[in-house]
Amino acid sequence: MSIKAMNWAWEQQLPPVPKLILMALADNADDHGYCWPKMKTIATKCSTSERTIQRTIKALLTAGMLKKDARFDTNGRQVSNGYTLVLTYPDKLSPPTDGRDGEGDTHAAPGATQLCRGEGDKAVSPLEPPYEPSYESSVRHAAELTQLDAGENQKVSQLIRSIPADLQETITAQLLDALAKGAIRTSPSRWLRAVIQRTGRHSHLQNSPQFSEADYVERLIQGGISAKDAQHIAQQTFSHRVTGSPAASHVKAIPQRSMKSGWGRLTTAEPSDSIKKNPFVDT
Repeated sequence: MSIKAMNWAWEQQLPPVPKLILMALADNADDHGYCWPKMKTIATKCSTSERTIQRTIKALLTAGMLKKDARFDTNGRQVSNGYTLVLTYPDKLSPPTDGRDGEGDTHAAPGATQLCRGEGDKAVSPLEPPYEPSYESSVRHAAELTQLDAGENQKVSQLIRSIPADLQETITAQLLDALAKGAIRTSPSRWLRAVIQRTGRHSHLQNSPQFSEADYVERLIQGGISAKDAQHIAQQTFSHRVTGSPAASHVKAIPQRSMKSGWGRLTTAEPSDSIKKNPFVDT
């Protein structure tokens, strides 16, 4: 295990599962960031499937965080691929070398665990996570956001994590598009906060429950007003209460028969004394 590789992996802003897999690769890497573990070994470490490991490694390669080397034994048979972590800061402690330690199938790399070779491991039944997000897009977005300075990167990451999961992909894409076009005049975090607030207000309006005339009649009855009087009050006042409201277009006419058994037939007869005394009714 290389402390340098582990520290680098910890600093990467990634979703949980891709970061765990990157950490597992770093745990098997030498000081140059090189390792050659089996997919089965990484899947066992991360308690996930080999398919998830393969897809995530492909996304990490696309994001430029890994490099892949095909490896072959002395008979020309391909063995497990080698991977190099793209460490982003220079190594000032290790002496220069012309080759990588740990290549080949006969010896382990200095500082790497025996799991680096991946030979002789017994497979266990990995648990497939109940939900697998779009790793390629998530990892790619995270890699692009690392181009921000550390302070802004942290603020942006916190804001993205604060919004619902089904909106994270869309809003992150909007941010990256605005950054690419140079459309942000303030800091990225302030721009993103404003977008999240606008999105939240729009979602609240669309998801707000519609208040119908029937609901209004029901509430009046619950307040102690008779069914006939409640119907008359609703006819006189409800249309004024909902004018200009998004719910106005959804108002449906109240059926003339009662909403509860025993009310009898509702009519538009003259208002009773209780209505005449009600200051909220236009007579």
